[in-house]
Amino acid sequence: MKKKKICILLTSIGGEMGPQLINCFRNTKVFSKIKIIGIDKKKNVTAKFFLDNYYQVPSANSNKYIKKVKKIIKSESVNLIIPLSDEESLSISKNLSDYQNLVIASSPYHILKVLSNKIETYKILEKNGIKTPLWFEIKSSKELKIKMNLFRLKKKNYCLKPSVSRGGRDVFIVNDKLKKKINFQGSREVHLNSKIFLKEYLSSLKNKYPLIIMEKLKEPVYDLDILSNRGKTVTYVARRRINSALPNEGHVIVNSTQLKKIAFKLSKIFDLNYLHDCDLMLDNNKKFKILEINPRPSGSFSIGVEAGVPLTENILKLY
Repeated sequence: MKKKKICILLTSIGGEMGPQLINCFRNTKVFSKIKIIGIDKKKNVTAKFFLDNYYQVPSANSNKYIKKVKKIIKSESVNLIIPLSDEESLSISKNLSDYQNLVIASSPYHILKVLSNKIETYKILEKNGIKTPLWFEIKSSKELKIKMNLFRLKKKNYCLKPSVSRGGRDVFIVNDKLKKKINFQGSREVHLNSKIFLKEYLSSLKNKYPLIIMEKLKEPVYDLDILSNRGKTVTYVARRRINSALPNEGHVIVNSTQLKKIAFKLSKIFDLNYLHDCDLMLDNNKKFKILEINPRPSGSFSIGVEAGVPLTENILKLY
């Protein structure tokens, strides 16, 4: 039987890797004709030159976002939508799950809601015997000071971050050997000592509780791309970042039994569907521990495709 045509809508296509991702879908052979539409809140993006059509849309947090996306889906006859940001994954899965004949390449909303909250994710991981860093939930500045002192007594560097955040926003790595604060590798992540944190940043977090305080693991960061079909792993690829804070600057594909087992366990535990990104680091015993599981694919998952792993091919086969 002749393969059919498909129209794919990619959200948040304005990232650095957007053009490469578009080409990865174009190079698949599952359908005889592929039409690719892209959207982003920015007016001008490089990816628009690689797309069949491009639309600027409001922020996913805006009440106008879904209305605009619905118009695009209808006018372009979109079959498959692939959300590529946290906010869009949540908004689209919540509001468009029963929309006409549209397929959303995402886990259901109730699963994404858990994954977007690091505290809830960690609780489920621990309940299912998955190793996590040493961590605590922090509900007030008083609790935070107590736990900071605990890590100091253990002589451990530690990380502070909101339970719900993305892109390194409000992430602090505390190391009392540092003399001054550093914007790590040009990212939003700030490395500093506890005195500077308490003096300059503690008050700015007053409306962002609950926070997580956790032990600092060993660089580099690893990305684990997990493509699932209703709780079963279909394809996975593990990547070691060359620059931990800036994932678009390159990766090395790694073959790890540890990471393979983690991929299969996470699919089952969270009943994952389609593509998700998991960030991990090693502890002092060279055991992988999970930093977070993102409610969407990694912005750099096309690197695995370029290395020969059929992620885009299998996404279309699942559709």
